[in-house]
Amino acid sequence: MHNIRRVIGPSASALTIQELKVHTRSDAEDDDGYLAGLIKAAVDYVDGYSGVLGRALITQTWSADMDAFRPFKIPLGPNIAITAINYYDTDNMQQPFTGYELQEDCVQLAHNESWPDTYPRADAVTVTWTCGFGDSWNDIPESIRLGMMHLVAHWYEQREAAGTSMAPAPMTALKILAPHRAVV
Repeated sequence: MHNIRRVIGPSASALTIQELKVHTRSDAEDDDGYLAGLIKAAVDYVDGYSGVLGRALITQTWSADMDAFRPFKIPLGPNIAITAINYYDTDNMQQPFTGYELQEDCVQLAHNESWPDTYPRADAVTVTWTCGFGDSWNDIPESIRLGMMHLVAHWYEQREAAGTSMAPAPMTALKILAPHRAVV
């Protein structure tokens, strides 16, 4: 699979400013904008295909291309649901394909089906799916949220990281997040 891209982002944040204010012991309202930026940075660090977990946190839609049909593993679980598989037939016309089944996180050919022939192009097959722990920050495992809060608290306290724009992630946060990394 290549050209993996987010089509629709999450509709909610993985953390709230209020819970971060409690965690960082901040009661200043003028910190809200700064904390919101740190939340975004923590989500970018952890969430999605390029995040350290290799998982989607809040439900989101992703898409990827292949040059031909074959069984393949869908990245970014959990709770994967295929929304569409489209392909370019031998006449280079886009067609839907429904002869598959999802087994755990792998797309397999359904019984008594066969993969159609495709036009020779890098994006001959496009798979679109939704994934994530759920639609709300409450659906994310508490340990992931705690790891992200540790990241934000560290960055909040280390605003002037020497020689970098943001202090490196603390080991505590990385150790809390590590068990949730997707195994590829």
